[in-house]
Amino acid sequence: MPPAPENERAAAPASSSALTIATYNIEWFTELFSRDNILLRDDHASRRYKISREEQADAIAAVLRAIDPDVLLILEAPNDSDEHRDDTVAALERFARYYRLRQRKALLGFPSPTHQEIALLYDPDRIEAVHEPMANPAFDTAYPLALHDEGLPEIAVFSKPPLEARITDRLSGAVFRLIGVHLKSKNPRGGNTLEETLQNAVSNRRKQAGQALWLRQTIDAHLAAGDDLLVLGDFNDGPGFDPLESILGRSALDEIAGQGASGLINPYLQREGSAATASTARFWRNDLRQYLEALLDFVLLSPELAARTDPEWRIWHPFNDPEIARDETLQQALLTASDHFPSAVRLTFSAGS
Repeated sequence: MPPAPENERAAAPASSSALTIATYNIEWFTELFSRDNILLRDDHASRRYKISREEQADAIAAVLRAIDPDVLLILEAPNDSDEHRDDTVAALERFARYYRLRQRKALLGFPSPTHQEIALLYDPDRIEAVHEPMANPAFDTAYPLALHDEGLPEIAVFSKPPLEARITDRLSGAVFRLIGVHLKSKNPRGGNTLEETLQNAVSNRRKQAGQALWLRQTIDAHLAAGDDLLVLGDFNDGPGFDPLESILGRSALDEIAGQGASGLINPYLQREGSAATASTARFWRNDLRQYLEALLDFVLLSPELAARTDPEWRIWHPFNDPEIARDETLQQALLTASDHFPSAVRLTFSAGS
């Protein structure tokens, strides 16, 4: 598939400005690039099952054109490493140039040792994005803290340090903070017995809980400072996600979202209704010979930001979204590109807000 022409967008009215912000976990994105950050668009197998690198790359670009975000948080972004000459920003910007995407500038925060970076891809004509760490301690360090289970200690560490950015909307002048996250997975890999598997699951749950508590403390600091804030990404968790929630009293997502006047806003946080059927990921379970769906990816808004911007939410699910279900080309692109589906919100800012 040849590159598509550059997107055209109608100018927003001077009195208001709408921004689309999305999060997208793109499985094995890094495997589409050489060590010199060259896009490998060929017929060799990607890390996606029975999908070539050309097919996956084209599908990713098709999905991004359909969403047309002003700001996109990419999880599992191309690797960044001085040792191997990998460069996340160079790879993403090269991808954007090849496919003539208007989201042609990339931003990386703290690099990760996991080959799964957290990065932004955005339209520089529309917004300004600056990496501006505010967490104390910084997310690329270790943080000893007490969890809620009788104060037992945990040394919280992020293998994928959250990306903190200050975003400025060039049309309205609105400024807000963005924290992009990819929490620790609870998958209990490595257990040879049921007891070992359970121990690994509890250990991973505690590590994830420590990350969540650290994030929530940072969120509270932003809210106390009066910042408008988005917290978005792959939380690898959700309310009612598994029985181990009872060990620590709440899910990682519950911890991060909070409650009451300081609770972050997202319609899929409800324990009933839409949250019961919503999904942002689709994984093949070989033992069951079927796909498992899960709600893992969220865009959370601070209360005042949500109240002022009339948010419109959308999960780009190939089957559950009726508009996408009628578009076979986009539906197939979503299934080809990744095992996660984008989650997005459209915010309308008044001039001077």
